[in-house]
Formats: sequence, structure tokens, C-alpha cells
Amino acid sequence: MGKSEAFVLYLQQEKKNCESREHALIADERKDEANLCKIEANIYDIFETLYLEAYHRAAQSKEDQGAANEKAESVFLAKAEAVPQNWRISYEKAKVHQDAPKLLIEETKLNAAARIMEEYRSLMEEGKRE
Repeated sequence: MGKSEAFVLYLQQEKKNCESREHALIADERKDEANLCKIEANIYDIFETLYLEAYHRAAQSKEDQGAANEKAESVFLAKAEAVPQNWRISYEKAKVHQDAPKLLIEETKLNAAARIMEEYRSLMEEGKRE
């Protein structure tokens, strides 16, 4: 399995794990915690979309495979950095206003994004060693 497939599989599996936890928490009548799992699942979904879209566009380009993959990686990394920027801004505003629920939501998003990018970098490093 290539690094691209491994990353997509990771994102899909983590999303499923979040959804399973969400359903278990709902059954346990823990709606607030279930909502955080739903938010986290959405972050995995967003990053999967960003990744697949970057590689889909690269595959359609007239560039050779190596150049297209480099461009796709560059596009994905730029979007993966840009998207959480709004969450960071929202987190800082919530901190100023001492909005605990909003802080928790934005922190959940940022933590999920950080885990995703950590996994991405780990997989890319493994791919370079192979």
C-alpha cells in the first residue's frame, strides 16, 4: 500500500472511530461529548476531501507523475495550513470572551488537525525511507 492510500485509509478509519464513539455517547445520553466526536469526524472528512481533491487535480494535469505528485502535496499542505487558521482565530476570540464551549470546540478541531498532520508527516517520512 502506498503512502497516499495509507493516509486516506487512516483518515477514513479515524472518522469511523469518531462516529462510533459519537453513537455510543448518544446511547449513553452524553450529547455534549457526542457533539465533539461529530466535530472531530468532520475534521477527518475535511482533510480527506482536501487531500483527494489535491491529488485529483494533479492527476488531471498535463505534468509528469512526479511533478504532479509534488504539486498535489504542495497544494494539500497549503490548504492543510490555511483551513485551521480560521479555527485558531476563533479560538483566540473565544479565549478573550471566556467562551468555554467555543474554546472546547475550536480546541477539538485544532487537535484533530494536528493529529492528522502528524500522521501525514509520519507516512511521508516512511515513504521516503522506502
